[in-house]
Amino acid sequence: MPAGLDVGAARIVAATGDGTDAARNAALAVERSDYVEDFLQGADTPSIATDDEIVALGDAAPEVATIVNDEPTRLLGTDSTLPLDDVEPAVQALLESLVGEGEGPLRYAPPSGIDTEPIETAASELGYDPAPVDPGVAVCYDALAEPYTGLGVVIDGTRTIATLVVEGVPVSRSELSRGGDWIDREIA
Repeated sequence: MPAGLDVGAARIVAATGDGTDAARNAALAVERSDYVEDFLQGADTPSIATDDEIVALGDAAPEVATIVNDEPTRLLGTDSTLPLDDVEPAVQALLESLVGEGEGPLRYAPPSGIDTEPIETAASELGYDPAPVDPGVAVCYDALAEPYTGLGVVIDGTRTIATLVVEGVPVSRSELSRGGDWIDREIA
């Protein structure tokens, strides 16, 4: 079954034929303990375990952060502090919880500046054929009826994108290096 993925600064939203699901774009590596492991199993949330750490993923990361008095990091982002060896298995665990195993295309709209290799590898491991899609085009495909003609505007954490689509084909694209994070700072 085909799937779509919107990787935002704060949330990762997945769409399949069964509907949509979302999780925070967050991870937190903490020292292994029975308490944290029991919490994560009880919450039925994705996580990965290494020899000496357990990595809480998605919506559980901020909750575990409260328990251990720490701050989660973005799982997929240029500011992620998660060890590189943990990123790929973490992305696979989170994707598996959002879209499950499948086949067919998985199209994703990544944030700017991230390494998309973990998404590509994880999606392939789950049986999908992954490929990135322009976020503005994704908005048009989601919001418009065929023949998909319109302007798709996306404001993510670090940029604003406007993509003009005519009959399903992107014909023009503009990007500003100011996004939601800048808007938040200016308003505050």
